[in-house]
Amino acid sequence: MVRFLLALMLLVAPAAAHATDAGWALLRDGGHIVLLRHAMVTGTADPANFDIAQCPTQLNLSARGQQQASRIGALFAARAAPIERVLSSRYCRCLDTARIAFEAEPEPFAPLDLLKTDPAAKAA
Repeated sequence: MVRFLLALMLLVAPAAAHATDAGWALLRDGGHIVLLRHAMVTGTADPANFDIAQCPTQLNLSARGQQQASRIGALFAARAAPIERVLSSRYCRCLDTARIAFEAEPEPFAPLDLLKTDPAAKAA
């Protein structure tokens, strides 16, 4: 099987994750996909003038988020097999997390972008 690691930066609810030695061993074997959320950002919601193509109109990584991304990369470098491929949503915070963590240019992948807002939530 072709070994590849796909790091996906998703905009999902944060959840605590704890890697085990067995989990790292599986990653070293190759052929696995890893899903990651972006690192910490500067606020809580994208501004009203949000534009996926313009980073200044989005929430971006905070200084702490940049440090987190760097620590993620160091952990993968120390514990797992080399990363062969990195996909990311087009959100700047996700692309930046991938760039910092994996020291590679991620492939923007639109299907990972945030899903449309719930119309009921918008009306409230």
